[in-house]
Amino acid sequence: SFEVAAYDTSRPLVIDPVLVYSTYLGGSGDDVGSGIAVDDRGNAYVTGITDSTDFPTVNAVQPTLRGDRDAFVAKLNRNGRQLLYPALL
Repeated sequence: SFEVAAYDTSRPLVIDPVLVYSTYLGGSGDDVGSGIAVDDRGNAYVTGITDSTDFPTVNAVQPTLRGDRDAFVAKLNRNGRQLLYPALL
């Protein structure tokens, strides 16, 4: 059972919210996201570091890992299903 404190009864009470957005970004190594932003079209920009030799890239300036760890910047479309420009730095 649930004990619910006072709330606005004109709005629906959601106890188990629905997952609206989920995606996966990374390779087979250790990948760490350190920042995320969303633009006015809903595209997500993710930054972080990776040591994955198979980190996904699309037309990247640096398409492969060049050291123990590299930084990355990736842009995902609004539903998270398409990588628009991941790049290792």
